[in-house]
Amino acid sequence: MRIVIGALRSPALRSAAILAAGGAGFALGNLLLARVLPEREYGAVSLLLSLIQVGAALGSLGLPTLVNRHALAATGQLFRYGMWLALLAALVVGAVAVVSYQLPSFIAYVLAATVAAAALGRIAGAVMQSRQRFGTSLLLTQIHNWLLLASVPLVLMADARSAAVVSVFILVCYVITTSAGWRVATQEQRPAAGTLSLRMLWSEGLSAAGFGLAFNVFLQLDRLVIGDVLSLQDVAAYSLVASVAGSPYRMLQVSAGHTLVPRLRAAANRETAMKLLRHEALLMIGLSVLAAPVLFWLTPWIIGKVAGPAMGVGHMLTAAVIVVGFVRLWEGLAAAVVNAIGTPRELLILSVLGWLGIAVAVALASIVSRDGLVAVVLALGAGWCAIAVGATTLAFEAILRLD
Repeated sequence: MRIVIGALRSPALRSAAILAAGGAGFALGNLLLARVLPEREYGAVSLLLSLIQVGAALGSLGLPTLVNRHALAATGQLFRYGMWLALLAALVVGAVAVVSYQLPSFIAYVLAATVAAAALGRIAGAVMQSRQRFGTSLLLTQIHNWLLLASVPLVLMADARSAAVVSVFILVCYVITTSAGWRVATQEQRPAAGTLSLRMLWSEGLSAAGFGLAFNVFLQLDRLVIGDVLSLQDVAAYSLVASVAGSPYRMLQVSAGHTLVPRLRAAANRETAMKLLRHEALLMIGLSVLAAPVLFWLTPWIIGKVAGPAMGVGHMLTAAVIVVGFVRLWEGLAAAVVNAIGTPRELLILSVLGWLGIAVAVALASIVSRDGLVAVVLALGAGWCAIAVGATTLAFEAILRLD
């Protein structure tokens, strides 16, 4: 009973529960869209979602970490800095969509606008996260989990069942939630809130930006790499398995960083930090172990029933996604410690590790692509493992340095 009560009191698991609900909506949206859209159009939607998240990370470059480390206020200065970064990211991602993935011009324009709105939403979400308003911050940063499901009725009513319809709907939703998020963030200022400075940007911002961008690129790397070295059909198959079997692990990974960073930052000493980290890690790992066999057996059956036999997937792909999920949870816990209490130097090292992990994943995926989708998924997992090993070393150094 004490374990159950402790789990219910854990902000990380409560946040993971919110994320899991969003993950369930994301999974159901993926399954239904796979049923009502042509396969290539569904693959294009999956690719669009990945590009939006990468663009949002680029457009909020380092600001979410700075906001949490220094409890920054939602000032006009913070908004202006975020706006310039968001516009730059919109141009870059829009160009990549046209040149690298040959997406239609209309979808690329809508994608660029969505990236700008999503980036600004992440910054507002970070302000609420720093105040430990985890529910509001998760709504702002994870709204995409519900958008696919909400778009299904619109696709069914539209004359043309295409990725363009979904992309316009997603843009409208991001504009609404981001506007509301900034309004709330500016109205709920704390008296002791910090402000952004050039010294802060140079000493910590660039290092934090490097890992934040690498982390978000890596979160979307699976679909981007699979779409490049394999096919949109493989992107569609992987997206379905990842949305069911991989989603719980992704939610826990994101939740670890989302809730642990501000709480570890506020820890008074090493004993408090270790107690917090040990408690949250045991709960998350225990939940992951219990979920693994259920997900392994049910995922292919669920996909076959909802998306149809044409999208059938096997247990090997499901097992690979689950194994990589455990590695991602490990990375999330270790990186959260470094982002919370690491020095600027350790943040810089973590940033290098993030890009090194991406390089390892891309290189291995290219080498094993001839062996099929399962091999590519495991290659991507090796990249996550490279980051996790280095981040764990940095995390131990950071904790030992506490008084």
